[in-house]
Order: sequence, then C-alpha cells, then structure tokens
Amino acid sequence: MSTQDTTKYYDEKYFSEQKSVGMANANNIIQWFEPHVSDNDVVLDFGCGGGYVLSALVCRIRHGFDVNQIALEQAKKQGLLTHSDLSEIESESLDVVISNSAIEHTPTPYEDICKLRSKLKPGGKIIFRVPHETIGWSYAQGDWNYHLFTWSPMALGNLFHAAGFSDISVVVDKELTPSFFQFIRNRFLRGFIGKAYRLLRMAADEMNVRRIGVDGYCVIVAKR
Repeated sequence: MSTQDTTKYYDEKYFSEQKSVGMANANNIIQWFEPHVSDNDVVLDFGCGGGYVLSALVCRIRHGFDVNQIALEQAKKQGLLTHSDLSEIESESLDVVISNSAIEHTPTPYEDICKLRSKLKPGGKIIFRVPHETIGWSYAQGDWNYHLFTWSPMALGNLFHAAGFSDISVVVDKELTPSFFQFIRNRFLRGFIGKAYRLLRMAADEMNVRRIGVDGYCVIVAKR
C-alpha cells in the first residue's frame, strides 16, 4: 500500500469530524509534550492536524506536517509553517519533534521515523503519543480511524531503537475518559472518574457488550 492509497481517507470530511476532537484534546494532552519544549526551540508536529497542540506550546518556530491539505490550511491560521512532505524540512534543523495519534496512520512508520531523526539536531528529542488497540477490536470494513498499526510499549521502544534513537523511555497513559471529561477541572476527581470509567469499559469489553478499541496510549521519549 502506498502513501497515496491512504491519504485519500484524510479529506475535508475527515478533518471536520476530527476538528472538535483535536481542539478539545489539545489542553488534555499538552502535558506530555510541554516539559520537553523550551521557548527557544524549533518544533515539528508530525501529523499536526489543525495545529491546535503545537500552537498551545511556547516555542520559537512551529512546523507542522500532515497529509491532509484541509488540516494544513487550518494549521497555517494557527501560526504553523506547514509541510505535506518531510523533504521540505532541512536536515538537523529541529530541536524537538512531537506527535499525537499519527504514526499509526502511515504505511511506512519505520521509514518516517528514520526521516524524522535526520531532521533533528544532534541531541534533539522526539516525543510520540500513540494509541494502543485491544485484541478484541474486531475488523470491520470502512473503519473511520483507519489505523494501520498498533504498538505495545516494548514494540514501540524497539521501533525507535531500530531507527537509531537512544535514551528511550516509554510510559503508558491508561486514561480512558467519557465525553464530558473535558469539563472536569478538579485533578482528584479527574483521576477517580478516569479510572472508574476505564474499569467499566474494560468490563463491558470483556462481556462483549461494547468494544473499547483503544484502551490507552504509549508515550515514548527518545533522543537523536
């Protein structure tokens, strides 16, 4: 399968359905990237969508890569320098590469990660947050997400190690949340509701009442 075969899924309809999710998620997931980004950094968001996550980070220059041209138009409005081809980005020009829920969509994850490594300055960091799908998520034609891969923490770490990265750490974000979760501000309450909701969903999945699909995320941090 070529990249052209997959990009046809990421059109205006896809972006319009993802837009509200991206905007709502930006504040919830920025915590994974913020500690690794300084105000003088040049940062690339791989699979930037509308640019909502990167625009919320304080840095010097913001680059966004995506295959969805509609998303890139929105990302430009957020102040990102946009790219639809990684070759447009100079080698060893980036301090940090971030990505949220993107690498599972590409048919060439290893090759793309190798390319991203070449764009990083020596000692530069890469931080990816990747969804983990459960074994119970049965195949159904016409899946909206159209994920091509999923990884365990071990497999994700191995992938980045094979691509030449070092100082690799992988943590698990088990948070599985209901739709109203974004409106809860109390940290303790968020933690309690998140865990309780995840347990209920796991029980429903085990009893074949409702499939979870994605039961959490792997977050990898590595250096060139």
